[in-house]
Amino acid sequence: MTRIGVVRDEQIELDEPLDLPLGTRVEVFVRPITEPRGHSLIGLFADEPELLDAIIEEVMLARETRPLRVSHG
Repeated sequence: MTRIGVVRDEQIELDEPLDLPLGTRVEVFVRPITEPRGHSLIGLFADEPELLDAIIEEVMLARETRPLRVSHG
C-alpha cells in the first residue's frame, strides 16, 4: 500500500485515509517526491537506477531483434 502525504510539524499528514485499525504497527519508507529535472524522460527515473538499467537493457535488446524501421528494397 502506498500513500502520499505532506510533512507538517514533524508529522506526516496523508492525502488519503488508511484502511487500518487504530494502533496497527506499520513500517514506513519515506522518499521525498521531487520535481522532474528538465524535460528528459530519463530524468524521471533519476532516483530509480535499477529500473532505468532494466528499461535501457530491454530497449537495446528490442533494437537488436526488432528494427525500428523496415527498408523497402
